[in-house]
Amino acid sequence: MKKLTILLLLLVLLVGCTQSQETEPLEAPKQVVQTKDHDPYRIEYDAVSDTDTTHDIKVIETTQTFNSQTLNRYMYTDQDNTAYPAGYPIVVKKDTELTLNVENQTQTDTNIHWHGLSLPNDQDGPALLINPQQTFQYKFTPDYQGTYWYHSHNRPVRDQVDFGMYGPLVILEPEDAKYTIDQILVIDDWAVNQVSGHMQIEGDTDTVNGKTGSEIKPISFNNSDLVKLRFIQAATAKSTVITFPFEVNVTHTDGMPLEAPFKTTELEIAPGERYDVELTHQGNTNETFAITNDRNQGFKIPLIYEAKEEGNPQTTTNQQPSLYQIAETAIPQQPNVSIRMGSTMSRGMGHEWTLNDEVFPNTESFNLQKDTVYRIRFTNENRMNNHPMHIHGAHFKILSVNGEAVEKTVWKDTVDVPAGSSIDIAIQFKNPGEWMLHCHILDHEDGGMMTSIIVE
Repeated sequence: MKKLTILLLLLVLLVGCTQSQETEPLEAPKQVVQTKDHDPYRIEYDAVSDTDTTHDIKVIETTQTFNSQTLNRYMYTDQDNTAYPAGYPIVVKKDTELTLNVENQTQTDTNIHWHGLSLPNDQDGPALLINPQQTFQYKFTPDYQGTYWYHSHNRPVRDQVDFGMYGPLVILEPEDAKYTIDQILVIDDWAVNQVSGHMQIEGDTDTVNGKTGSEIKPISFNNSDLVKLRFIQAATAKSTVITFPFEVNVTHTDGMPLEAPFKTTELEIAPGERYDVELTHQGNTNETFAITNDRNQGFKIPLIYEAKEEGNPQTTTNQQPSLYQIAETAIPQQPNVSIRMGSTMSRGMGHEWTLNDEVFPNTESFNLQKDTVYRIRFTNENRMNNHPMHIHGAHFKILSVNGEAVEKTVWKDTVDVPAGSSIDIAIQFKNPGEWMLHCHILDHEDGGMMTSIIVE
């Protein structure tokens, strides 16, 4: 296991969550149209239009049959009510303007946070509300590439995201045309039979693109294929340790290229994070493999390999720097902002999750200046819970873990802070407005571990 490498380079560890009551969708469910052979989460680069970039998205209440059980779910779908078990996929090429007409057909207010994108403040997230039976138009131009996702941010956030209000968002660059297979893999844990653990409620069934066990679609490839797998961690509480049957090449995290891609057979992904990996194989015989995880709860992605006479695709060894750049001389030596994550017992004997000893909405906001570089220190005072901390509106550079400098450049929008540890980051906002900072374990966020950064 290469946990030490992953901790120092990509900072991913197991996380917990707390108990809360979930609210299921209320309305009589709408029927969805099942797709047949087409995989909506398989990207064909040449099929992605440069001009037809308007998407009409509906938020509906529906049902999904899962292990012979019928579950009430939300879903982002299209005008034809097509079944998208992991949400309507938005795939666009870099520097192309997107127009997204989002119609709320549920009985509850909602909104959308474009997780990982740096957008004008009036196009993103919590301050916006889409009332029932209303439509809101988002319009923006992504100026960089990568694997992202979008989800509701209306509180309590878990009540909507945990029931399906999310979907993948991928921004392609010309370099992506080299992949013969480009596969989105949205991973989640569904509460088919709700299970309570230590201070948490975890889903008992792992899903990949809204399917589990034998329903998960296999990936067929041969020794001439260069396969790109885009992992999106949509679980509300549980990290996933993914195990590969042979070494893969990790190239991106949270949409940003790694300065030094690395090979591994295991990868741990916390809620809100994304990782891109390249997969190749050069065996001489046909074989069937599987990608699995650390739980025996239905996560098994079949890999069907066909050996051919020729083929030896080259994986990525080095990459161009991220569009995000911060001069080393501009980074403060000491933190401008210090944030301590903790917890306390409420009067009702439930857990409250705190930032600097306060619970949202009473947490302190931080006033920062646009284009100024800040050093933020996250300190996790909990001894049992990790906290994947997410910041809206900008990526940030990882500087150190427990005071030890990170040698290779890593840009993130969500960083998993281990229990009893501290992490320093450098951040520079380009867009003014109020941006949220919170733990991406949604019980922790809803339970108070959230504040805002006001950029002027």
